[in-house]
Amino acid sequence: MAKYKIIPSSRTIVQSPISIGHKAEKGVEAIEFDLTAWVETYGSGTLTVIMRRWGDAIPYPIALEIDENNKATWTLSDIDTAKAGMAYAQLNYVVGDEVVKKSDIYTFRVMDSLTGEGDPPEAYESWLEQLTHLAAEAMAEVLDIEGIVTDKTLTVDGGIADAKATGDALSALKDAVTEKTDKLKADLDDVTGATRNINTATMGRYNNTNAGNIYEQSSDNYYGMSSFVKIKPNTNYAISCGGISSNSAINTTILLVDTNGNVLSRAGFANNNPRAIETPNTADRIHVFYNSTNAIDIGDNAYCQIEEGTTATAHIKHLSAVDAVGRESIQYVRDSLENKIGYKSQMESGADLDDFTNIGIYKCVSTDVVTYSNYPSRFAGVLIVYSTNTTIVQILIDVSGDMYARFGGSQSWYDWVKYEKTENVEQLADRVNAVETVIDGTMANDGENWGSVQL
Repeated sequence: MAKYKIIPSSRTIVQSPISIGHKAEKGVEAIEFDLTAWVETYGSGTLTVIMRRWGDAIPYPIALEIDENNKATWTLSDIDTAKAGMAYAQLNYVVGDEVVKKSDIYTFRVMDSLTGEGDPPEAYESWLEQLTHLAAEAMAEVLDIEGIVTDKTLTVDGGIADAKATGDALSALKDAVTEKTDKLKADLDDVTGATRNINTATMGRYNNTNAGNIYEQSSDNYYGMSSFVKIKPNTNYAISCGGISSNSAINTTILLVDTNGNVLSRAGFANNNPRAIETPNTADRIHVFYNSTNAIDIGDNAYCQIEEGTTATAHIKHLSAVDAVGRESIQYVRDSLENKIGYKSQMESGADLDDFTNIGIYKCVSTDVVTYSNYPSRFAGVLIVYSTNTTIVQILIDVSGDMYARFGGSQSWYDWVKYEKTENVEQLADRVNAVETVIDGTMANDGENWGSVQL
């Protein structure tokens, strides 16, 4: 249960600063936001917390899922509490691709810790963490590519050479990015397979009724899901179970409801064999339970697996880190990699960097630098763009070795932040963490829709 409960639409004074635990604590404190007024005023949308920790120059987003009661709970992670001191956060409520409402800025305090150590990481890394590490490697390799030389005879001292060396260097850049992109797509294939089990509910002695309700049973004759699980309409699903047994036959009951909780179908089967179903066109959620005349023995490895397709596959533990992301979001990223990531083109003379919102890598040549708008350097370089709907991050690496980064969207941009040469790779890895949090953090609502965030 959340320790703090906040109604963003209310002008009621909130205790300030709000204590959110000690440095590096994970999952100890939680804050519940009641968004009823916003939902009633602006309609269904997505919610993102924009968080800036003590000492950080740039904030980062955290996507929160809004439940059926119009409430969103922020459980503080060890990333959020990594730095002791004051922290600041603001809620952004997005409908479609527009930020329709922002909250007041809340002040938090992270207390120091003698050890500075938090809980160890989970055994499974989420696909977002894998994506972050791979992207950081790719960016580091961009910085480390040999062959980008400077020419002291140019108008701008130290600018990138305007002859064969430029072509060779950019060709090497393209090859390096292609290699990393291929590896990233292959790793995402593996992660997609590891998330095929969409059953995010805990399992226990639960059943459902013809009225569409879920009840916890004291009897050992029942074993089922603790809650509904999000599904897609007009889709084939394979349902299977394991790790349960009884001295009598085990029956299966499958309940499907729409977005309003109305029962679409409730079907019972006289066994617990793997079963394929096709969801109706208004299906939104599913619940499955098993029952028997005699007690059901629930083993430590008991499970109910729900996956897309008509054939049940070997059980794989659902990864909790991707609960809110969903398989749709992973597929979206894979499609994006196929179509967007990679070397794009050379910027035209007079280009405005505010217009570069598509994912890609763009060449910025020395002869045109003086004509660019919103370009932070006086040297040529490479612009790297990540984009999700209206949320964009740009990273510019110039030939002098300096790096610049900024966040923005369809309405405005933050100022460029410059990172000096010797720490570029390390700082870039930190920034990519924030970038990938955006790419993931804007995937809300159980992976069904892509939201956006205005930074």
